[in-house]
Amino acid sequence: MRKALFYMLAAAGAGYVAVIYNSRGFLALFGAAVLLPPFLLSMLWYSRRRLECVLLFSPCQEGDGRYQVSLLVTNHSPFYLAKIRARIVLSYLDPEEKYVPEKKGMSAFFRPKRRISERQDIGSMTEYSGQRRRRRRKRTLSFKAAGKAGAGETVRLTGTAERLEFGPWQAECPALFCYDCLGLFSWKKKVGQKKKVMVFPACYETNIKAGIRTRLFLADGEVYHPQTKGDDPSEVLNLRDYQKGDRLNRIHWKLSARNDTLIVSEMSLPIGCNVVLFLDACTDVMDKERRRVYWEIVNTISQGLLQQECFHYLAWYDAAEQRLKRKAVREFEDLTDFWGEIIKYRMGRQDFSKEYGQEFRGESYVTGIVWNQELELYCNGKFLMKAEPAGVKEQMLELELIV
Repeated sequence: MRKALFYMLAAAGAGYVAVIYNSRGFLALFGAAVLLPPFLLSMLWYSRRRLECVLLFSPCQEGDGRYQVSLLVTNHSPFYLAKIRARIVLSYLDPEEKYVPEKKGMSAFFRPKRRISERQDIGSMTEYSGQRRRRRRKRTLSFKAAGKAGAGETVRLTGTAERLEFGPWQAECPALFCYDCLGLFSWKKKVGQKKKVMVFPACYETNIKAGIRTRLFLADGEVYHPQTKGDDPSEVLNLRDYQKGDRLNRIHWKLSARNDTLIVSEMSLPIGCNVVLFLDACTDVMDKERRRVYWEIVNTISQGLLQQECFHYLAWYDAAEQRLKRKAVREFEDLTDFWGEIIKYRMGRQDFSKEYGQEFRGESYVTGIVWNQELELYCNGKFLMKAEPAGVKEQMLELELIV
């Protein structure tokens, strides 16, 4: 705007000088100054129509601990654009809102009513709802990003956000402004793109090791170890020639008769979830920083167990249904599904040592890890650490967890 105002003043000054001094040179300069804006505006109009935009939102933190949001703008026009400026808005979505087809007089999103059982305290539910509303009002932030694009070039307009709270977020770019080659005039282009992602908690470096007892503990499971032999006759790991000392019940008689030689079947080892991580917390009553640290350590421990090829359960108490629930984590996709599910529950505290055996009768585990609301970590009843939000990264680096 300043450049355009300065340009108009300069053009008016050239016209004034041309009239006062009857100068043909200044008159030609004034004519060129009058004809230039229509040309620049027509160039902008054409360039605006030839812009292609793609909004990107990474759900994981970068190396510096920030979340990156980018708008890729491709200039398919033959003109140089001195500046492209966009505004991107990040907003937290209510996990209880579900999308339904729009009907007349009805919003595309609705929030289902929460059922309150007779055992729940009405006052606590009112306080809980008030806390949820106060948090939602604060979960919106925006930033501006700018760049320049030559003819046929693609520019990345990037912005970063620090410490986004775990949960569903939406990035939206309503519009952008493109400037001509001289930067005098701008033209607005409607973008209207939205990108919804589930922002995952941060994952820190730590020291987690799975002991031999955990790896070889017999447990029922639908997944079998690809290399280790076991005693499960329902799955064959390998077939080989008979060797002295092999048991007769391991001989595959049909294949042996067909090949005129004794062939032995090696059975597979079923892999169960021998570790349970108990989430003993009511996260709705925790402040923002402590809640962030809570989920970050859950993510760190779970990913550390996956790196050790240690299948495990994530167990929590559902306060709405008043029963324990769990999620088996055997691969990273299972952990991703867990983050999409847990945000919808209202967690509560419970004596997991008693309730787990009653809820899942006949199932045992080797290691029980308790991560409670006070940010205290226990492994099989042994106290390991008490996390501090200010130094959680250093604490996790010093932690040695052997399951």
